[in-house]
This record gives sequence, C-alpha cells and structure tokens, in this order.
Amino acid sequence: DAFTKRWSNFIVGYSFKTNSLPYVLTLLKDKGAYAEVVSEPEYRLAIKMGYDIDKIIINGPYKGVMALEECLNNGSIVNLDSFHEIEWIKNNPPKQGKEWKVGLRINFDLENYCKGETIMGNEPGRFGFNIENGSFNRALKKLKDIPYVKVVGIHGHHSTRTKSLNIFKVISEKLSEIGMVIGENLEYIDIGGCIFGDKPGAPSFDEYAKIIVDKLEKNFDAEKVALIL
Repeated sequence: DAFTKRWSNFIVGYSFKTNSLPYVLTLLKDKGAYAEVVSEPEYRLAIKMGYDIDKIIINGPYKGVMALEECLNNGSIVNLDSFHEIEWIKNNPPKQGKEWKVGLRINFDLENYCKGETIMGNEPGRFGFNIENGSFNRALKKLKDIPYVKVVGIHGHHSTRTKSLNIFKVISEKLSEIGMVIGENLEYIDIGGCIFGDKPGAPSFDEYAKIIVDKLEKNFDAEKVALIL
C-alpha cells in the first residue's frame, strides 16, 4: 500500500533464499508476489510451487544455463550479472526469431555516498557491472550489438550495514541516472531489498516509499516503468 499509492506499477519479489518453505512460498504467491530466485534449484522450486514463469525474477552470478534459457524464452525478469552471461547469450541465439529481454545488475561506490553504511566498504562490489570502472558501459554496448537482445531493466541491490533512508535515496538516484542511459526501452527498475519497515525506531514503509519514488518520478512514468522491491 505504501508504494502502490505512490507508484501504481509496483512489484514485490520474494527472495527464495531467505525462506523457501513451501507454505511461505504459496502464501506469498497467493498474495501476488513474484518469485525472486538465484539458481537452477530455486527456479525449479518456483515452477513446482505454481509460479507463472513470467512472474519469476532471476538474479545472481550463477543462474544455471537451462534456467537462464527458459527464463529468457518465456518472459521472466532476467537480471544479468556478468560478462560470462553476455557471452553465453551471444553464442546461443534463441530459436524462431525470438527477442530476449534482459536487465543489468549494477554496482557503484555506495560507500562514497554513505560512509560506514555498506558491508563492502571501500572494496568494489562483488556483483553486477560497476559504473565507475566502465564495466556497465561495456556490458551495455556488447548487448546492444546483439540483434535479438533488448536491455529493458536495471537492478541495484546492495549489501549494507544499515537500511537507512539515505542508502535508498542514493541507490534510487543512481538507478534513475542509469535508467535515463537505457532510455525509452526501460520497462523496470529493481531497487533490490533490505528495508526494515516494521522494526521499532526504523524508517516506515511510507518513508521508504516516499524517498524512493521522489527520485524516480522525476524521470519516469509509472504507467511505463515498473518498480520492483
């Protein structure tokens, strides 16, 4: 409710690695959540639990080739994490003239903006394509050179020591900037996770929603771009 009243095109993705008990997965599915998976076994579990394949978000550095191909062919939200995945896509084109839609996971020097709040500190992020060292631009160029691929999303989850409003303000600002680089093909912005919401003394869902949407609505329209949390 906190997010949808500010951004109508809002998706909750539930992380299977957080708790994959079938009862929990069924409950979240019935309430409209997407499955957020990071591996072949998690993907297979999502299918077994009855999640529609176009309601699956697949992230992570080792998705599994079969899961990756099935997700690309059937409209899942696929966030690429490495040049290895791009090379696989380049060397294994889809059959029957299909178009594959992908997103890119990004990382940047969040510690520079939020001192002492990140887990990685001054080390570069382990996941995704870094903005400062040019990895993101190289990845985007490689994908644009593949005729059957369209880049339609960005994913910006970061591991942090805190879950402060400032963390999400900075992530939203950076994703907004990168979204403008992708341009009119952009279909979704995936903020990632790790908000509090119901912990005493922590920011509320409304506060998180406001600070994230305030940054995104300057450049994007909720009717055209989904917001994923």
